[in-house]
Amino acid sequence: MFKNLKLLTIFYKFYKSTNQKKISDFLSSKNRCKGEGKNGIRVLIQCTEDMYYLSLFGLIIAEIRKNKNAHVEQYVVRSLTLGSTTSIRGVISKLFFSNRIIDNKWVKLHSSFCNGVAYRYKGKINFILSIKALYRAIALFSNIDSKESLLRLKYNEIMIGDLIYDSYLRFKPAPTVDINNKYLLIIIWQAIKNIKITNKYFVDSKPDLLLTSYSTYIQHGITVRLALHYGVQVQSFGNYEQFSKNLTIDDWFHTKNCESYKSLFDNYPKKEELAEKSKEKVEERLMGAIDNSTFYMKKSAYADQGEKIPNIKDLPVIFLHDFYDSPHIYKNMVFTDFLSWIEFTIKTLNDNKIRFYVKPHPNEVKESSDVVKYLQSKYSNLNVLSSKITNKQLVDAGMRIGVSVYGTIAHELTYLGVPVILCGSNPHSSYDFCFEAQSKNEYIALLRGYKKLKLVENYKNEVASFYYMHSGFDTEMYNLMSLLVFLMNYKYNDSNIQELEDYMGKIIRVSSNDIFRRNILKFFN
Repeated sequence: MFKNLKLLTIFYKFYKSTNQKKISDFLSSKNRCKGEGKNGIRVLIQCTEDMYYLSLFGLIIAEIRKNKNAHVEQYVVRSLTLGSTTSIRGVISKLFFSNRIIDNKWVKLHSSFCNGVAYRYKGKINFILSIKALYRAIALFSNIDSKESLLRLKYNEIMIGDLIYDSYLRFKPAPTVDINNKYLLIIIWQAIKNIKITNKYFVDSKPDLLLTSYSTYIQHGITVRLALHYGVQVQSFGNYEQFSKNLTIDDWFHTKNCESYKSLFDNYPKKEELAEKSKEKVEERLMGAIDNSTFYMKKSAYADQGEKIPNIKDLPVIFLHDFYDSPHIYKNMVFTDFLSWIEFTIKTLNDNKIRFYVKPHPNEVKESSDVVKYLQSKYSNLNVLSSKITNKQLVDAGMRIGVSVYGTIAHELTYLGVPVILCGSNPHSSYDFCFEAQSKNEYIALLRGYKKLKLVENYKNEVASFYYMHSGFDTEMYNLMSLLVFLMNYKYNDSNIQELEDYMGKIIRVSSNDIFRRNILKFFN
């Protein structure tokens, strides 16, 4: 039976399952009137291998077509394959299981509401143009002399360095970039080809609107940045705090823009009442509840699992990130990646004879846990906590300070009375309840003087203000996002497909005020 299930899993990599066909038919029924773009709008969407985004984009396009004649095209993002450089076996495996046949399955699924394919990143490209792109890639690769210079890399005035950097981490995969590794050259070459393919489409077709999941990596980011370059409206659906984010040439990150949180909240007429309600929600999370912003966590960082805690009284605890996540999702980051950050932190604390502990990310992938083992082998005095220990237990045990790049512990630990040091831009930047370093020297000074750091007055009110602004828990948007979170978590191979169809219908009719429809109509205001 196991073999049959394995064969079935392989089969469904290439072909639509029964339930996927049903979802496709459902979306097609909602998109019966497909416009051809005449006297209407042209919409470009990302073809994702993700049933959630397939469902969401299909519902959005159906709503658009109730009001406008819309010609919708999809672009196929595949251009890099995870783990294809790890071994010969990896290369062969990815050749067979990550290819155009799989792409065709997802193209057909998206065709339930799309008129056609705009372009493919693994599509045909003129041989001479490809050679020219390789020549240019070699020139760019040869001039990279540091990780920082890679991050500053541009091509035809389009910033691509951070996209290439994060793509290397994700798809090699590796916890940091080796600027001499030939895989970096391959990514740069692919990025240039992606730019040429995308640029031709935008020049020829002139779309009005782009819908994308994320704005990271060369697969998503290049289309986003070229769209913005040509003045195309871009809506991203990659964060869990808002239905969509309107990206701009000054803010192309899919993460929520948090720069005005404090000033906006301070001007609310009933801010004291909102702060009290917000405190209740923060305390629920600190008791182990999962909310919209943390739905991706397998387990809450505050759910007690009975782990024993070593003596951490008056010591710093560094909270690790997933080393393979895209680190460049905010405007400024003091370090080039999470590995550079943690190694610098370890060295600084060791040089100053400061004892400390590190806690792995509770949601880390296996590869990330391997990096922790590497760190333990490199730094013999490294004290690693179990990721099952809750942050509340650490606070109760007397930890003195928390350290992160931009994690949620910033407001969570602060609310519990523990100061937090961060590195660069983060969701909390408009507040001063965290100690935010903007340079390595500032970071060193904060680490050295960690015992002197004290919380601001009314820190709980400040955290409550942040939490309200970031989650918007009592708003229509929160209600809509709660429905979408269900859709994100839905097991699309579940036998009760009728439940999913009913639920998607519920999203469309989400409230008497039609918030789903109103958010989509904002695209055209």
